[in-house]
Amino acid sequence: MAQYPAGFVAGLIKAVFVAGELRVGVVKAGGTYGPAWIILAAPKRLGREGIFATSYIGVHHELSSLALQREPSTLPEWERFAPAAWNFETAPDIAREQGKDPDLATGFLSAYGGTNPENDFNVYAEKIFTEPATVARLAREHPLIRRKLEFVMAVYLRIDPRMAAVFRELGVQ
Repeated sequence: MAQYPAGFVAGLIKAVFVAGELRVGVVKAGGTYGPAWIILAAPKRLGREGIFATSYIGVHHELSSLALQREPSTLPEWERFAPAAWNFETAPDIAREQGKDPDLATGFLSAYGGTNPENDFNVYAEKIFTEPATVARLAREHPLIRRKLEFVMAVYLRIDPRMAAVFRELGVQ
């Protein structure tokens, strides 16, 4: 992926697979990852552009899980950003289908981000790479979103300091 420095993606995964449908158990999934791969669901009914868009967003989303889990302390540190009384959803598809985004003061960028801490991190990463102007604006307007954005960027910078140039180019740093 051109947005990442040479070797960044290959340092985290070895392959990306795109499938028409993906189920984890009995639940339909948009993507998943393993120790060295990402599998994305992009049904044929989406058409060429939809498959590309779904895959593009999905790679950023799933790759961020591998970045998040690279250091054992990162997820517990990220979890501290969650509102004290927040109840994470047990069924992400319900939150996604209902489309009820939390108030931005919570720091969540979408309903799906509010389903669990890892999905929250994933949504930040995907939006940094696919909607950087929106994330930059929200970070200027909401201090918690700014802190979370800085945290996500720091995770990527620990993996590869060359990401600083990427974040500058995207306009989020």
